[in-house]
Amino acid sequence: MKAKIGVVCIMAIYLMLSPLNWALAKLSAPLNFDPSHAALVILHYQNDIVHPKGKIAKSYAERIAKARNVEHTKAVLEACRKKGIPVIHVRFALRKGAPEISQKPGPLFSAFTKIGCLVDGTWGAEIIDELKPIDGEPVVTHASTNGFWGTDLDIILHAKGVRDVMLAGIATARYVVLATTLAASDRQYYPIVLRDCCNDASDELHKWIIDNVLSYIAVISDSKEILSRLNN
Repeated sequence: MKAKIGVVCIMAIYLMLSPLNWALAKLSAPLNFDPSHAALVILHYQNDIVHPKGKIAKSYAERIAKARNVEHTKAVLEACRKKGIPVIHVRFALRKGAPEISQKPGPLFSAFTKIGCLVDGTWGAEIIDELKPIDGEPVVTHASTNGFWGTDLDIILHAKGVRDVMLAGIATARYVVLATTLAASDRQYYPIVLRDCCNDASDELHKWIIDNVLSYIAVISDSKEILSRLNN
């Protein structure tokens, strides 16, 4: 516990003292949202991750329900559908036998094989009922923490003329929201992280990664602000 606190303190001190981060903070800008070139990307809202009966949902399900993340995401989803804004769903799934995972994987993918979660074709790998895709909404399946890696997400966004990418997903820091936001920024999209449509294993982790990392590479917004822009 002491070691964990020490690491957090060191990171906080570094961010406070770094001239680069101070400069970046000064460059931060309010939301500049263009619905005509926008898309909503929903990341890993799957039963094994989000549903109370999911195999790896223990750290998330109760917090997601309390924060009403599903309701906030659904509100944005329905508004985008009404306005004709593209919606892309990204799901993590492994084939039976997990051929995507090496013989010597790191801790994360090793845990997936041991738990037997997110297997393609099972209930756990399915997108939750509240956010089920409708006809015409692409579903991108991958076996990574990054929605762009090994998928055609970039191709779909370019084909639809998207520049503004709204991101909603589980989890914020660990790992898909962080990894996909970084990738979107690298590809010169305008990433918009919807903070109340994301969550993590703790308030501290969720808030820290948004305030100290994501806010430097994306615009941080929420469902209320996006709905207001869409309604107006």
